[in-house]
Amino acid sequence: MRRMARNWRARLRAAVARWPLRWRLIAASLGLLAVLLLGLGALVSLIEESMLLQNEATTLYAQARTVAQNGPSSGPGFTSSHTYILKRDTVPPSTAAPAGDFIFEAALLVQRLSGPTTSASILSTTGEPLVTTEQTYFLGPVTPSSQAIHDALTLAPSARSYSLAKDAEGQRQLVVLLPLIQNGHTVGLLQLDSSTRQIDDAVGMTRLILFSGIAACLILAGLFSWPLLDRALKPLAEMEEGARRIAEGDLSVRLREPESDDEIGRLSRAFNMMVAKVEGAFNRQRRFVADVSHELRTPLTALGGGLEMLLMGADQGDTAAAQRLARGMYAETERMRHLVEELLALARLDEGRAQLRLQAVDVAAALASVAEQAERLSRGQTVTVEVPLKLPPARADAERLKQALLILLDNAVKYTPPEGRITLATRLAAVEGGPAWVALDVRDTGKGIPEEALPHVFDRFYRVDPARARSGELPAERISGSGLGLAIAKGLVEAMDGRISIASALGEGTTVTIRLPAWRGASQRATGPPATPPPPKPPAVEASEGAV
Repeated sequence: MRRMARNWRARLRAAVARWPLRWRLIAASLGLLAVLLLGLGALVSLIEESMLLQNEATTLYAQARTVAQNGPSSGPGFTSSHTYILKRDTVPPSTAAPAGDFIFEAALLVQRLSGPTTSASILSTTGEPLVTTEQTYFLGPVTPSSQAIHDALTLAPSARSYSLAKDAEGQRQLVVLLPLIQNGHTVGLLQLDSSTRQIDDAVGMTRLILFSGIAACLILAGLFSWPLLDRALKPLAEMEEGARRIAEGDLSVRLREPESDDEIGRLSRAFNMMVAKVEGAFNRQRRFVADVSHELRTPLTALGGGLEMLLMGADQGDTAAAQRLARGMYAETERMRHLVEELLALARLDEGRAQLRLQAVDVAAALASVAEQAERLSRGQTVTVEVPLKLPPARADAERLKQALLILLDNAVKYTPPEGRITLATRLAAVEGGPAWVALDVRDTGKGIPEEALPHVFDRFYRVDPARARSGELPAERISGSGLGLAIAKGLVEAMDGRISIASALGEGTTVTIRLPAWRGASQRATGPPATPPPPKPPAVEASEGAV
């Protein structure tokens, strides 16, 4: 049986799960509303029935007390000195048979209290009938339960002391049992029966009205909730359509964002943000593949041409010509290797697999080490280092920081004429009310970068217009590069929880700033006077790894 019930519930849940969301929401809301309204209707009808029954019992109790106190209209006096209805304290039942005048007085009491819809009778303390009245058309004989007789003998009577019983025809009757006292003992029970037909009819009409109104309310709620839910779920339908179009490859799809700041509005905005990021990532990936293909095509073409010339014997046995071809192919091979290494470095940064060892780094020592590299990279430019007297250590990876600085320094050397100046400077970028940052600046006096190109200089494979280097002082090979250097520098700095920014103006030079968080808890120490490297030498040096 339990297995059948579980299977039935499982099939029901599976069937409901296949319903559209709109139907499930309507079914859930109408089901909850129906339960609440039906519960309220049942409570109202039960309260009404209880109050009507209590009022009827109160009426019978008051009528019996009035007749018992005033006595019947004829015959011996029926006064409270002989027989009366107990009002407060309980009185033990009498073991002796009731006096003769009690039967006579009880018969008069029964006759006085009987009516078309009310029947009265006298019972003994054991529940046996002593005096009965002729039953009417509306009332049939009922026998009170033993529990009702026991309560009537042991509990003080009140307006709430009633019970319900059914006659032979199934008609409910309200039964009131009241003790009769004689000589200080309970000698009998007065039983008053009243039909509950009118009460049942009134309660039935109330229930009919309530439940008919509840059914009408549920129907109206279902009719009105359909268009409301259709309007509320319209963004979800648009989202479904948008997701389908996105799956087909149309990444330009955007949802109409509602003005409301509810869950659906926030979901629509989040969906648009997600699609925008996916579109941006897809476009970057597409440009990345295209740029990589373009970058590899040139060296592969050169390699193929050199090999073809060697195979065709174009050197004609000339050892010097063969060596020139070999050196050219070697240079192209090194160019591809350099590009692959940069791509691998970017891939590690993107995947968060760059192995960093964050520690307190003496920025002055790092700049001094980079200044030594500047000697070999410079082509006549003046390189200076500016370090304040007191500077806290930065929280960074020393090797990665040097790698990023060398990339920036190589770019500065490429785009600065021989008579220009390159400055490596560091300072404390304190923020009022916030943490301290250590800033490192790489400034040059080169041609500068156009304003429209500044937002894109950190993009992969992005190159500024070569017109920057048309002064004749910067050979074409000096400005060659893969366009990945600044992207790698940005990735390295951000991996160390730092920030990198660039400022430039045409004809005034460029400044790239790296900001790293200061090492917390470390005592500030003097770094000595600013160090100035010896005059740079102008040997021809190949571009360092990571150049743009």
